[in-house]
Amino acid sequence: MTERIRDAGSRFGLSSIWAATAGAGTSFSHHRGKTHVDVVVIGGGITGLTAALLLSRAGQKVALLEARRVGLGTTGRSTGNLYVTTDKHLSTLTRSYGLATVREVIASRSAAIDFIEQTVKDEGIDCHFQRVPFFQFLERAETRVQDFLAKEFEAAQQCGLQAELLQEAPLPFKTQAALRLSGQAQFHPLLYTQAIASRLAQSCSIFENSPATEIDHTQGKVTSPGGEIRAKHIIVATHTPKGVSPLHLALSPIREFGIAAQLKEASMVPGIYWGIDQPKHSLRCVNGSGKQYLVVIGEKYKTGHKPPSSDPIHSLESYASSRFNLASERVGWSAQAYQGADHLPYIGKYKDRLFLLTGFSTDGLVFGTLGAMIVSDHILGRENSWSNLYTPDRCRPLKSAKAILKEGFDVYCQYQKDLPFVGTCKLEDIRPGEGGIIERQGEKLAVYRKDETAYECVSAVCTHMKCILTFNPIEKSWDCPCHASRFETNGKVIEGPALRNLEARPL
Repeated sequence: MTERIRDAGSRFGLSSIWAATAGAGTSFSHHRGKTHVDVVVIGGGITGLTAALLLSRAGQKVALLEARRVGLGTTGRSTGNLYVTTDKHLSTLTRSYGLATVREVIASRSAAIDFIEQTVKDEGIDCHFQRVPFFQFLERAETRVQDFLAKEFEAAQQCGLQAELLQEAPLPFKTQAALRLSGQAQFHPLLYTQAIASRLAQSCSIFENSPATEIDHTQGKVTSPGGEIRAKHIIVATHTPKGVSPLHLALSPIREFGIAAQLKEASMVPGIYWGIDQPKHSLRCVNGSGKQYLVVIGEKYKTGHKPPSSDPIHSLESYASSRFNLASERVGWSAQAYQGADHLPYIGKYKDRLFLLTGFSTDGLVFGTLGAMIVSDHILGRENSWSNLYTPDRCRPLKSAKAILKEGFDVYCQYQKDLPFVGTCKLEDIRPGEGGIIERQGEKLAVYRKDETAYECVSAVCTHMKCILTFNPIEKSWDCPCHASRFETNGKVIEGPALRNLEARPL
């Protein structure tokens, strides 16, 4: 640990534990002018950086565009956990796909973890990589949950994993039972990605604060605010396709919250811990500078919708403090993920020169690395045994129809908010530090009140596909309930498929 973790206080979203402990990191210039390369990568998280690393090693000329800072997006707000299973669980996948396919999923994810481990060794990266066990545990002796754990154990054994059923998990609070999988891993994701970016700087053009504002896959052109990049191949490594894509109907966007708090006593055995009681929580510890920190993830909800509680950070703190002896040093954050309709990500060539990597759910560190391996192999003309498993043009209607219909119906409902006066309020009802949608001359406006007299006013219509935005009071942002584009209160794109900022409006 190179920095003291900052106290999040009452203001959520200052940083994740990784941003608070990674130091200054790397710094790259904005993109300007015209650039010609073999491959342009959009997105500077673990997916984009790994793709750039593999392609650069093979002699390809690569440029990478990052809208903000390298590694500080979803990668820098992840858990740092690396495991072969997925958040849909082995038993669920086995029921949907059968053992043969699930074994392929496990083999592919295992290869990605091995790649990370080998990269750490080859590049001499100090990112606290270590092999640890993975636990699924339950706290309440409910028959349904116990049966689920038994099914997970059976599926793990059938898939050839080193699995063991335990009477309890090695945690400092009472648990009823646990499933242990050996040989998983953890690391510091931001130190890892920053190190890769630093090493890539000699062979790859990396640009920060350079969002893609237009993508023309037919011409092989990506436009940034400062210029354009021409390339033979375009890799979109932004968790969701940028611009309008039919794939958005197959993706369900979610947000999760996280906290990190110093433990007064180093009482936690290193490992990945998933609580399978409802509501679900993910736990791990982070050791450094003679201290141990607890990380708790949970409070999942659909982006742009109402979160499970009015103060998710407080809910996580209550959960943690009832089970651990916490010190006052703590920080909170959230992250966004996209779940694929058939429980697997979409990775590969989508059309013309365009490659997409999306639908990782909350398993993105491993799936992102795997996706980079698959896509780089395709570009380099190499065979990859997992490319057909994850191809974006696969057709699995029986596995995905329910999720696609549900997502489509929700989007339809959101469009109804564009009707006159639906979901609006009066300007005087908006209190300082809050936002609301008002209507002026038939147009819906998103208004954020900074203080008693200062306001920020932008169009309330998402620039992606024209859904009406909702105010996120926890993170002070405008979030799209349709496809999860997110904007700052001044209208600047934060993340999601939107390419253009919201237009400012006079109030």
